Amino acid sequence: MEVKILFAILLAGLFLVESKYIAYNTSQGIVPDKINVHLVPHSHDDVGWLKTAGQYYVGANNSIWGACVQNVLDSVISALLDDKNRKFIYVEMAFFQSWWRQQSEALKTKVKDLVNSGQLEFINGGMCMHDEATPHYIDMIDQTTLGHQFIKDEFGQKPRVGWQIDPFGHSAVQAYLLGVELGFDSLFFARIAKTEQSEKMRRLLRLYGRVLSPLGHLHRYISVFFPDIMILLMVLLLK
Repeated sequence: MEVKILFAILLAGLFLVESKYIAYNTSQGIVPDKINVHLVPHSHDDVGWLKTAGQYYVGANNSIWGACVQNVLDSVISALLDDKNRKFIYVEMAFFQSWWRQQSEALKTKVKDLVNSGQLEFINGGMCMHDEATPHYIDMIDQTTLGHQFIKDEFGQKPRVGWQIDPFGHSAVQAYLLGVELGFDSLFFARIAKTEQSEKMRRLLRLYGRVLSPLGHLHRYISVFFPDIMILLMVLLLK
């Protein structure tokens, strides 16, 4: 009986409820005396995890994990071209480079315009979002260099933001060598060790820290801690 009543309500809703398109105000601007929420559409495409990098790109073996990065890039670029108010940040150059090589010169010109206007921004900029615990620091440098070189050659741009939201743990090498020395304005990261998520840290909004380079130069940073993400704003002091 209850199922029949529920079905009748749902059926009535289909005919009685009018649906219409709602245009959202997506214009930029800070509203004083209000909580201003910033939504950041971004990529997080594993360059190999449960599947190979190639399978992730073309969408093969989706019985293991449903993912097709090629479709993600196609839809994102199309959406950005449709509305100048939209923005997106892309991280993994291994996938973007593969996609880029398949595009026509006409579309490449349009994508370059998106980058120049700030609608599409490359952050981190390595071939992948490397882990910070097990890789050798030379490998971290090499894969970051390859990605940054591609961005410079094709777009004449330099990433300004570090984006390490999925490694399992974080290192001083990343903060200094692949943060401060790269000239990043900020470093966003998540997945901090459980042992560091103390109640004391949860009560703090701002944390202050220091990164000491091998040459003895002091770099200060301000970190903002949240339960699942930590933001480092690193300010390079004059040497």
